[in-house]
Amino acid sequence: MMPAVMPKNLNNITSNNMLNSAQYGMQNNNDLNMINQGKFFSPQEGFLRGNMEVSSYIPYKNMTYLRPSINNERMRDLYKLQEISFAAHDLNLYLDTHPNDSNAIRLYNGYNKQEKMLNDDYERKYGPVDLSDTEGLGMTPWNWIKKPWPWNE
Repeated sequence: MMPAVMPKNLNNITSNNMLNSAQYGMQNNNDLNMINQGKFFSPQEGFLRGNMEVSSYIPYKNMTYLRPSINNERMRDLYKLQEISFAAHDLNLYLDTHPNDSNAIRLYNGYNKQEKMLNDDYERKYGPVDLSDTEGLGMTPWNWIKKPWPWNE
């Protein structure tokens, strides 16, 4: 894949970075509007940039990033889970300093709900994501290493 170059003007996020509410299980188009109006990046862009809040993002020099080459369903499911998990976590950090932002709270709750659904779906298909997923990890043999690690496939 070709590297994606960071835009110079973060207010001009292109339409291919826009989301639809069904994509992330959002209940409210106001949450989607917060992303599309430039307060927060989409989960995809936020994950690649390492920051969800547009106004606090400072790109490093002429940094570029690569979108990963995803070549199977397992990798796609894990990457989607990582994007949403990052979005929920980063919004949680934002809410530590902006506890009265009710729109961000709704957005966080939507991502958090979606993360739980994606995590449960991934675990049903492929096994535990991390050690906090205790179901099946108390068994012998140690179930955590039963399947190949993604980098060993």
